[in-house]
Amino acid sequence: ESLATDLVDSVAGKGECEFLGDIASRYPVGIFMKLMGLPMEKFDDFRKVVTSFFANQGKPIVVELSAQIEAELAQVIEARRAERRDDLISHLLDSDIKGRPLSQEELMSMSFLLFIAGLDTVTNGLTFGFHFLARRPDLQERLRSEPEKMGDAVEEVLRLFGVVNNPRIVAKDCEKFGVKFRKGEMLLNLLPMAGHDDTKNPDPETFDLDREKRQHLTFSTGPHLCIGHFLARAEMKALFAEWFSRVPEFRVADGFTPQYRAGTVMSLERLDLVWDAGKAG
Repeated sequence: ESLATDLVDSVAGKGECEFLGDIASRYPVGIFMKLMGLPMEKFDDFRKVVTSFFANQGKPIVVELSAQIEAELAQVIEARRAERRDDLISHLLDSDIKGRPLSQEELMSMSFLLFIAGLDTVTNGLTFGFHFLARRPDLQERLRSEPEKMGDAVEEVLRLFGVVNNPRIVAKDCEKFGVKFRKGEMLLNLLPMAGHDDTKNPDPETFDLDREKRQHLTFSTGPHLCIGHFLARAEMKALFAEWFSRVPEFRVADGFTPQYRAGTVMSLERLDLVWDAGKAG
């Protein structure tokens, strides 16, 4: 909540912002770096590496980018071995797995996954959500007059604008939906499409704050349920509450043309918003 307040403070009086760069990337990334114990002075470096990592999936440069991330994490892990702090890496170092500590390989694997997951997903969910709401002044007004609906707004954003597609390898030859799948083939499972299933969500393309039973797979499910979904929801609710209590009716800037990134994690590459600075709270 404190970070959300600071970030909204930084733009409210200006009457404009590039939402991705000024808010959406700095908010969840800042929270995650503090949780992990990563050095905040390297914020811009970390954000650049993660953006490149997801933008170049399937290309040789990903090997180099992965090595950069692992090198940074290895430094923090070694520093915490020498001196514990109140952060997630220190917690992992002290964790007990069936009577033994985590191995270096396990520490690196867990830290790497947390790193790439924490620095891009909420950022993109927020950007897609605010891009939609910027074109719906009616929904904006309702959220200002009914702040108790912030949680419903977040859930509708998550349902309509999921960003993660999971790659999976076919385990055995089979046929599903009239399509033959062969063992060893790789699939990209489009989890966001589940929220658009009209057998689960009536009138699925409508952003409905009063929807009684939302169903989606934005955070996957079962043993694959995203461990960060509680944190992601809390972050989004806090930012929604702060933004709509301070920023008046906003819209997409004239002449703005959206550009997108597809792949395992989808994104809107920037978002120019404008509003009447004189009405900001």
